[in-house]
Amino acid sequence: MRHLFLMLLVLFTALAKSQVVITSSDTLYNLAYTAEYIENPDGKLEINDLLQKNQSLAFKVVGKQNVGFGLTTSFFWLKAIVRNETNEKLFVEIDNNSLTDILVFETMAEQVKKQYHAGNWLPFNKRVMRNIDYLFPLEVQKDSSATVYIRVMHFRGTQFPLHAGTLKAFYSVDVERTFFDGIYYGLMLLMILYNLFIYFSIKDKSYLYYVFYVFLIAFLNASMDGYSFRYFWPSLPVINRYEDIIAALVGIAGI
Repeated sequence: MRHLFLMLLVLFTALAKSQVVITSSDTLYNLAYTAEYIENPDGKLEINDLLQKNQSLAFKVVGKQNVGFGLTTSFFWLKAIVRNETNEKLFVEIDNNSLTDILVFETMAEQVKKQYHAGNWLPFNKRVMRNIDYLFPLEVQKDSSATVYIRVMHFRGTQFPLHAGTLKAFYSVDVERTFFDGIYYGLMLLMILYNLFIYFSIKDKSYLYYVFYVFLIAFLNASMDGYSFRYFWPSLPVINRYEDIIAALVGIAGI
């Protein structure tokens, strides 16, 4: 009896450590530390394969502040358990606008309750939440848990923060980030206009080159942040495949 009690205690402790408990509606919770992952090079592994109890898949713990797999064309499956102890709806956020392909499944009792498809190669209006990052609503109710499976793939390096929380918590962070982004892009615009004024005043081409350089840096950051996709070409995701050209032009302008 004592051995059985110890085994149950170890099991419950492991389960408690592997899930993230959302207790506050004002806080974002990092899922990366407890999330598990498995690499799937050919991309043929599907959600039903993960839900089969007789399927022995060697998941590994991410155990880091951010999810990161380096430069690879492999698909990766992530698994995170979220428990809701608030009275509000929960969301999961993948904080990297440039990811190529994303599949999200919310499961309970080995059944898929919600699923989403997103990615930088899909039109912006296909996103369930019109946000520059990927925000996915969950159906998990108060005092309940759900297992979230996420499949990601990106040609330029699969790295991103992974958080869960209420919409209120995400909104608070977005307001602060948008404020500082506005300051940055405002200053870049001011530099462009000021140096354009100098160029037209003294006709020195070096100022025109500098304007071109500053514009491309701001444009590159806007593309990586997701603002360019959202406001300039939301229906033309094919342009996102050629963001490397902007980075190359920044180097040329700098030279």
